[in-house]
Amino acid sequence: MTDLEKGKATEAPIYDTGDLPTLEQVLRRKTGPPVCLYNFYVVMRDRLHSEDYLDFYLDVSSHETLWKWYLKDLKRSGVITEQELIDAGVDNVAGRALLNRLSYKGGSVRSNLRPMTPEDDTRGLLGSPGPAGRPDSPFTERSTTPGLDVSMPLNSKDYVRNSVIEKHGKSQPVTRKDVIASAEGIYYRYIVPSAEKELHDIPRDVRNRVKYMLESEGRMDPGVFAESKNAAYNIMETKHFPKFLRYKVWSNTTLIQSYLRLILGLCCLFFGFAVELSLIFLNYGSRYTRIWGAIPLFFGVLNLLVAQTKLDPIWVLVFGISETTTFKFNKIRQPIVRQILYSRAAWLLGLSLFLSALLTVIFCVVPSGTLYAP
Repeated sequence: MTDLEKGKATEAPIYDTGDLPTLEQVLRRKTGPPVCLYNFYVVMRDRLHSEDYLDFYLDVSSHETLWKWYLKDLKRSGVITEQELIDAGVDNVAGRALLNRLSYKGGSVRSNLRPMTPEDDTRGLLGSPGPAGRPDSPFTERSTTPGLDVSMPLNSKDYVRNSVIEKHGKSQPVTRKDVIASAEGIYYRYIVPSAEKELHDIPRDVRNRVKYMLESEGRMDPGVFAESKNAAYNIMETKHFPKFLRYKVWSNTTLIQSYLRLILGLCCLFFGFAVELSLIFLNYGSRYTRIWGAIPLFFGVLNLLVAQTKLDPIWVLVFGISETTTFKFNKIRQPIVRQILYSRAAWLLGLSLFLSALLTVIFCVVPSGTLYAP
């Protein structure tokens, strides 16, 4: 079994999510908001502070795409045969033998690896200007493959290929230099000690094997990163993805929003209590007048429950939206998630109405008083 096959064999959920989307479905962009790749990246970045693992996984996937285009271009140019293309795609040993045959000047990946320089932080390894890095949003991102510094939509299957085409200004084959630069960029960005985005939770022996395959064996195929990619996948699946589901399947607000709702709920309750108690002690109007105090009491109770549960039932039931970042929203499109949020929102709204009505009844039955003793 090859390295890539081993990685795929273990990419299965190790916990039961029922009918909920799995991490593999999210990474393959087969799910809709709010359980989608964009929201997963936002949660990993803003709440879990572990986006480096997702960046690494996506960068290795980009390298795999680049590798496939490289082999197809070699076949199209007649350098390799159809059978060699098939063997190199499924067998890393065959792929390595193919690389050795195609190497020029005795060059291998090892001969192309060099220490990173400060200039590499501001320009791609292929000499293209501009930063070679991933911006905040993965929906309108730049490829982190060094030298492929062109903004492309993440949901485009060929965005690595399109980046190469855009970089050269016209359609050109993916070169060996492009593939080497891609492998080198991943290695220096995530694998080496004290790297910019060093993945500390990936075992050291796994990272050492990546170093050996690149520097000693001269490999640049995706199998070099298959084991480390699988390790990153398992880390995200066990540590991060369950939290992401809890944030997006059972709630629809951000952390900042919950703090704002706590403050708003306390203010509404304070105003409602002040109105009701003033009507009681000032003996103003009838008991039916105190029913108006139910309005601030309802909003106070509702916002306190939203702060506690991180779920706004009005947003779900009326607008069908879920908050991604503060006051930025997605439509709820994933069917199972919509069903869960609607049922929880209806329950939460009913509880808010019941508690606010209970408080109003209590204030209405309290006898009136006066400011002065008889």
